[in-house]
Amino acid sequence: MSKWRAVANKASFGVYDESGTQIARINTNLSNQQAVAQKLAASPDLYEALERLMKWAAPIAGDNRNEAAANEEIASVGQARAALAKARGEA
Repeated sequence: MSKWRAVANKASFGVYDESGTQIARINTNLSNQQAVAQKLAASPDLYEALERLMKWAAPIAGDNRNEAAANEEIASVGQARAALAKARGEA
């Protein structure tokens, strides 16, 4: 898992990788700068977790005996695929 972290600086929030390299800086003019930095710092971990989840969830999506639940499973897998594609720059 990634060790990106959000750090408060004097006038902004920064996102840093495990080596200490700044990956992003969120300026103070954003009212939600801390939340943005935290989400950005978590994104590699979320991507990895979603990829792992899709390996077992995608093949069984729709197997639920309840039609509404099966449809929700299929829609969820579709949404996850779209998010992963977007993160890879494919969408």
